[in-house]
Amino acid sequence: VAGWRGAAIGAGAAACVGAGRQARPGPAREIDRIDAMAAWAEMLRDGVGTPRGIEGIVTSTASTAPALIRPTVMRFAHRLAWQDLPDALPDLADELDHRIGDLIVTSLDIAARSGARQVRAVLDDLADAAREEARMLRRQEVARTRPRSEMNQIAAISAMVVVLLVLVGQDYLAPYRSLVGQLVLCAVAGLWRCGVRAR
Repeated sequence: VAGWRGAAIGAGAAACVGAGRQARPGPAREIDRIDAMAAWAEMLRDGVGTPRGIEGIVTSTASTAPALIRPTVMRFAHRLAWQDLPDALPDLADELDHRIGDLIVTSLDIAARSGARQVRAVLDDLADAAREEARMLRRQEVARTRPRSEMNQIAAISAMVVVLLVLVGQDYLAPYRSLVGQLVLCAVAGLWRCGVRAR
């Protein structure tokens, strides 16, 4: 509104950062996904050794898989009704879209090629590793809580200062109306964008 191109660019950068942060899954959801895949790996492990075969184990766990990945597991189980296990595994990996999911898919592929009994220890180790990763992420989130709170306070105070300057500090802001001032303002907005994105 004031004709400040630098401010417009800064506002656009802030909107992009906000949209990007909303699009990314939050840490809590990432932890929940890891826990869900660990629980499913444990369910698969517990089914190993039964006469049902790996396809039967997957089908029997589909309806009781953790809620966060249950639709994916159920679709995978339905595909096994008309598709061989090795052919269906790539779609499962794509839908899980996680490194833990990739390891589960690899374990199932091993089971399909060498027998389910051979993969019990692999699934056990995988579930333990996933649980440990979830615990590590929880500790990281606790450690980040205070710095994030302080950064939010700094951002709020900075926004209040800017609004106050716009209202009563026109003389102080006059240099920013020049071309050089607008470039400096763009540089400051870029630094803020990088800082908020890194958080």
